[in-house]
Amino acid sequence: MPHPIGPDYLFEVKTVSDPDLSHDGRRIAFAVSRVDRDTAEVHSRISVVDLPVGHAETKSPGQPFEFTQGNADDMPRWSPDGAQLAFRRPDAQGMRQVWVMASSGGESRQITSLVGGVLEFAWAPDSSRLAVVSDVDPNPPKNATPRTTVARRIRYHEDGVGIRGEKRRHIFIVDLDKGARQITAGDFDNNTPVWSPDGTRIAFISARSEDRDIAAGTEVYVAQVDRSERGSRAEGEGDGAVLWSAGLFNIGGIGWSPDGTKLVVIGSESRTRSGGFSLYSQGWLYVLQPGARPRQISDDSVRPVVSLFAGIPNQELVWTGDGRVFFLADGRGESDIYAVAETGGDLQRITKGGGQITRWSIDASLRRAAVAFVPPASVGEICLIDVPGGQQSWLTAYNDSYFADHPPALLEKFKFSRAGFDIECRVWLPPFLDRSKKYPLLLEIHGGPQGVFYD
Repeated sequence: MPHPIGPDYLFEVKTVSDPDLSHDGRRIAFAVSRVDRDTAEVHSRISVVDLPVGHAETKSPGQPFEFTQGNADDMPRWSPDGAQLAFRRPDAQGMRQVWVMASSGGESRQITSLVGGVLEFAWAPDSSRLAVVSDVDPNPPKNATPRTTVARRIRYHEDGVGIRGEKRRHIFIVDLDKGARQITAGDFDNNTPVWSPDGTRIAFISARSEDRDIAAGTEVYVAQVDRSERGSRAEGEGDGAVLWSAGLFNIGGIGWSPDGTKLVVIGSESRTRSGGFSLYSQGWLYVLQPGARPRQISDDSVRPVVSLFAGIPNQELVWTGDGRVFFLADGRGESDIYAVAETGGDLQRITKGGGQITRWSIDASLRRAAVAFVPPASVGEICLIDVPGGQQSWLTAYNDSYFADHPPALLEKFKFSRAGFDIECRVWLPPFLDRSKKYPLLLEIHGGPQGVFYD
């Protein structure tokens, strides 16, 4: 007999997230997490699904299997050559570092030992290096005793992180065999490193304007990777990064053109254009080229997805050889992968809607995409998308049995018109609704405009 969803829900369901599809389209790695009933701690491991390829594509994918054995493994990323899988795992001090494991399995090895841990990372095209984002404290404590935190800037505190003091996020290049070297410098935060196709430069998001402490503005800079081969720079020397996004107010995602001469970004032009809330309310796709004004190529029929919190990487925009840009966007309470020509024009909707996509990954042939998909009746699973046709197939079913025994509420959408606007509404109905009866109505009223309800 079905049972209502109760407090044990927290310990019985699993969260499936962060899929990464190998470049050859053969394997998907993703994180599976659960809450331990005894300790209330979140445990997570990396799992993998093998996919049929070539003439075998009509066959069913394999069953997911655990690939790592840690208790807090996350952020899986295949190397471009497919030989290795990198992921994050806490070190002995509890700081998340990058570990690497052969794609055939075996023992993992720790690649970074950064004092500030690793917030995000990206493989170089040659699979021999990583670009890593880590916190750097200019005044590190000399011992473990408590110390006073002195705030010298307005943004000493960050949502989802807490008190940061004088720490700044910087980008490091990590050679798998030679260790790490820092390539950004200054009193700025830097994130979202994206390698150029030839591996000589990195584009990244930073906030370097004079009013960065009181405004939400960010910019795109490009740095030469090998400029710092001689080692760390002297204090105040700078990093030589070049501004590419003049004319835009803030940035939330980056992709390189195939020839490495241009960038496509998610951005907004001013505070006022997006109602004072920057691109978290509404962003657009722009093409950037040194010496030229940003060129908008998308409209506001959808909102490209950007990260709201540190440690949740922005999406990497995929600029294809046939002149299209693939990106993830929200519209009318649903997430979809879209494509648009690099010259602009109508958007092509790749997926079929019906819920929220929290992360996506596409293979080098542009034939397959993996998504973490959250429909109304589940907490989410991993899906495989046939990009040319848009067909979707489920690869995981971790929570099917739970929701079969604990039916969730039923979502019903409707809309009404006021003052010339169509207003979409959603109501959640009891799983065993009897329309001849009356039920109490609960209202969930939340702030915005950054947050939306998905279906």
